Amino acid sequence: MAPFYAEQVDADTWRFTVNLSSPGHVTAKALTATGVVLIEKEANLEWKRVGGSAQCGGPSEVPPIELVVPGG
Repeated sequence: MAPFYAEQVDADTWRFTVNLSSPGHVTAKALTATGVVLIEKEANLEWKRVGGSAQCGGPSEVPPIELVVPGG
């Protein structure tokens, strides 16, 4: 199983979901079709529980991370 999966929400927005982990840091990159990095951004993630309970845990979310692609 992949550590995450990506879903395109609309022409300008992607949503990433991680499986059974809550990484504290990510590096987001936008690449061309040939693999050239257009922009790269590092971000510390601040997870907030959005369901379940303090005793049992539950789903968590991170506020959106914006990556503005030049010319996009």
